[in-house]
Amino acid sequence: MTETTSITVPAHALHRILTDTYRFASDTEWYPSMASVHLSTAGGYLVAHATDRYVMAWARHKTTAANGFHASIVAEDIPAWLGSLQASDGGMASLTVSTKGRWAKSVHLMCGGARQVSAAYDPLADFSDIMAELLASKPIDRPGLLIDPVKL
Repeated sequence: MTETTSITVPAHALHRILTDTYRFASDTEWYPSMASVHLSTAGGYLVAHATDRYVMAWARHKTTAANGFHASIVAEDIPAWLGSLQASDGGMASLTVSTKGRWAKSVHLMCGGARQVSAAYDPLADFSDIMAELLASKPIDRPGLLIDPVKL
């Protein structure tokens, strides 16, 4: 059985949070769940985060979307997504997640007539929930980096 969940956000906001985070996603296929940007809604925010195991980047945007939205976008797909979002000229972006089973997901972006799709294997869905709640509770509204100094 396939389930779908959708949210709508300003295209410029989605462009900003993806731009602020996708460069920090892992570039190795050995860690497929880390080669993605994870999006979740929690605490009134759409939260994006990515990590390469050493640095974690995050950004968020205030939203009225209900908690519980989860999506993972493969980092190598994001430049095409950014192009579609930038071309939207101030419009809205609709994100729809189709889930088949526990971890198999595809994310669809509809923005200004353009459509982008990314398929991600997301075994870290539960971790994404925890991170979204943590990052939504941060008192600042700008991107941040969490760095593990032991691994640097």
